[in-house]
Amino acid sequence: MERIALLAFVFAIILSLFSCDPGLNGNLRIVNQTDTVLTVVTRDWKGNDTTVIEPGSNGVVSKLGGLGSNRDFDCCPCLLDSIQVFRVNGPIRKDANNKDNWSVPNKSKLKKFGGEEVKCEFYVTPADL
Repeated sequence: MERIALLAFVFAIILSLFSCDPGLNGNLRIVNQTDTVLTVVTRDWKGNDTTVIEPGSNGVVSKLGGLGSNRDFDCCPCLLDSIQVFRVNGPIRKDANNKDNWSVPNKSKLKKFGGEEVKCEFYVTPADL
């Protein structure tokens, strides 16, 4: 009887470990390949946030978190309500809300549980201004 109870307990622990939802983690980074200062405004459930990115540099504009698999993640701006990128004269041409304009350079290294964080990158080049 004790053996059956022990086996049931071990089975319950193993089942709970494999049925947990994985945790999504990573960041959204804007890479400024221009010679102008960019201002990035993000809006999500926490409110608005503004980030200034100097010419030739990059900056994290939002953190990814919550439930989900890093390996299956494929929509960088989808966790935000909106993201806008401005230069001094107004908004840039490239749409930061379009998931096709983002890249995940470490996509092949991502795992469902653990491993690397998701690295979402949005490149702004002189042609985008």
